[in-house]
This record gives sequence, C-alpha cells and structure tokens, in this order.
Amino acid sequence: LQEEFSAELATLRGRVDSLEARTAELEANQFSTTTKLVGEAIFAVTDVFGTVSGGQQNITAFQNRVRLGLQSSFTGRDVLTTRLVSGNATNFQLGTGAGAEGIQTFNIGNTENNNVAIDRLTYQAPIGPAQVYIAANGGKHSQYAAVNNPYFFDGTDGGNGALSTFASENPIYRIGGGAGAALTLPFGQGGGILRPSSLTVGYLASSEANDPSPGAGLFQGNYGALGQLNFSVGDRLALAATYVHGYHGAGSTIFDAGIANSAVVGTSIANLGGIDRVNPNTLSAFATNSYGVSAAFRPSDRLSVSGFVSYTDVNGFGANDSSEVWSYGVGLALPDFGKRGNVLGIFGGAQPYARGIQPGLNSIPYQVEGFYKYRVSDNISVTPGLIWVTNPGQNSNNDDAFIGTLRTTFSF
Repeated sequence: LQEEFSAELATLRGRVDSLEARTAELEANQFSTTTKLVGEAIFAVTDVFGTVSGGQQNITAFQNRVRLGLQSSFTGRDVLTTRLVSGNATNFQLGTGAGAEGIQTFNIGNTENNNVAIDRLTYQAPIGPAQVYIAANGGKHSQYAAVNNPYFFDGTDGGNGALSTFASENPIYRIGGGAGAALTLPFGQGGGILRPSSLTVGYLASSEANDPSPGAGLFQGNYGALGQLNFSVGDRLALAATYVHGYHGAGSTIFDAGIANSAVVGTSIANLGGIDRVNPNTLSAFATNSYGVSAAFRPSDRLSVSGFVSYTDVNGFGANDSSEVWSYGVGLALPDFGKRGNVLGIFGGAQPYARGIQPGLNSIPYQVEGFYKYRVSDNISVTPGLIWVTNPGQNSNNDDAFIGTLRTTFSF
C-alpha cells in the first residue's frame, strides 16, 4: 500500500511540513497566547437641521471615534479588558438651556482632538455559580447588568446599536460609573415557562475614586450602588426591576456614567440636583434613589419590542432642593430587515426631565429616533438615522431639533 500510494504520501508529508513551519512562525511572532485585539472605528457625518441655539445654526460635522480593546483570558472563562479610546466627536447645542438631549453614542469617549486614553479596565470571572465583575477604571453598570434592550444596546455605547444614548439603554444605568465591583448570583430552579432568575448587585465610584483627598476616594465621593432582579419567561420575554442609590456632590450631574459633571443623557434641569429653587445660585450635595423596570419581548425571530420606565427621587442636603425625575421609552426593532444582519429600529420616549424646578421650563422633552443599520459585510455596517427632539431644555420656546446622522462602523 505504501508503494502504491507513495506519491500521495509524499505530497501529504510536504503539506504537513509546510503547516508545521507556518505554525512555528505564528508561535514565534504572535502577540500573546492569552490576549486578542477587538477594535471598532466609527466615521459619522452628522448635522442638526434648523436654528437651535440662540439664533445660531450648527453646521455639518464629520466626527470619529476609535476603540481598541485587549481582551485577555487566563482560564478560558475569565476576561480582562483593557481598552484604549480616541475620538473628536463634539456634542450639538440644541437650544437655550439644553443639556444632554440628542447626544449620540459615538460622542461617548470624546478625548478632544483624538488624544488617546484608557477608558476601560475591567475584569470578569465566574466564581462558582456567580459572575464577578471588577472595574479599576471606566466601569459602567450596563457592562455587568442585563439592560433588556436588544438591537438598540450594543455593548455600552457601541457602534452597531441605536444612534443616541437615550435609545441605547435605560438612563438609570448612567447613574454612577468608574471604579468598583459587582456580582450576579443565580437563584431558583424555575418551573414551567419561568426560567431561573438572578440577582445583580454592584457599586461604582466616579472618576474621583483614585483621589485620596477627603470627600473623594472610593467611598466618600460620588457613587452609584445598584441592585437588580432579573427574570425570564420562556425564551421570548425578559424582565428586570432595578434600584440605584447615588450620592452626588454639589454641582454634580446625575446621569453622567461617572464622568465628572458631564451628563450623557437628560435635560440640564433633570441632571442638576441640589438646586435651591428660591435661590438658584445655591447648590448643595444630594442623594438619589432611582427605581426602574425594563422588559424585552421577542414574539418572533423578526420582531423585538423593548422598553423601560425609570423614576428618580432627588433629595438635596440644603433647602428647597428636592426634585423628581422621570424617563420612559419603548422601541421596536426588525432584525434581518431586507438582508441578514440588517436592523430597522424605531425608539421613542421622554428624556429624563424634572418639572416644577424653574418657572416656564416644564415641557416634556420627547425624543423619537429611527435608524436602519445596513450590514455591508461581517466587519462593516452603515447606519443612516434621524433623531427628533422636542422641547430641548424643557423649554417650549426652543425649536424642535432634527439630527441627521450617517454612521459607518468598522469592527475588527
């Protein structure tokens, strides 16, 4: 047999030798045996139509953001994420007194003039049945808690979900962020259509977590402590009930994801707690107690419905400085619309707002967003979309804002 198939065996030996040589070359030149690179680059052309701020007009802008993540695993089940970010995306000014309404996901991670920074350093690993999350820098509640907003949420402000931060996730997950830890623990056996449930708890201190000065650090500065119950009913319905307790120093913003005094969603009135309504120039530290529910329902493989409601009770430590903040939204997504991998999404609701704080600024800032993500290839998607924001700054005298965006996302 060897003589009969000698030519074939020689060919096979040659191929094996070639493969061994290539394998040896890869092993000699590989970056790491434990680390892989995951990257994303966003090119976005965006504009606001109409006069939106003090009679001025925003002009068309070409913005970008790049994320390069090193994901290391030491056991095959854990992940150490070290992510670099660079971007130049500046927020639009939507009207007099407007805040973070209309901010888009690629605005998150703006380093000004494409400077490079480490915006995430986290470690996740299972310990028994529990999942542990530790953040040294850039931690977000939505990195470890179930958000229940499929097709709109893409890995905390990624480039393949909704255009705006509001449509991406419940604003309750934007209360606090930075350094801390979290734990998700499953419980119950489920029965019938009820699946096993889980409890998630987490604590994230703001960007002051590394500061040893009094009034800062891990426990004396701004923080957000989260508790969430997660439920699943069959394969089609996911539910979550969320509570977040936060502490915020004087002049801090509520929905800033741990980025000091830089709100990423909601009106300026809703974000600035601790304001004395009698003497608006007086600011005090304040605490927040936030409650939210979210749900995601998938009646078929081609239809997904999701939504949330959140309420925040703001308790100032001064006089006349308490308030209530509401936000809600619902989204409809059609995956594989027109082509496998495409998504047509529509999301509408109310940005976080607080009424009864300042006279004449009590209008509800509604937002409606529509987008169509077209998958060019496994690594490239193009997403045109339109965001309509009413009553920016809770001010009915401000014109409605229409933000048009063409986003191209390269994933590698």
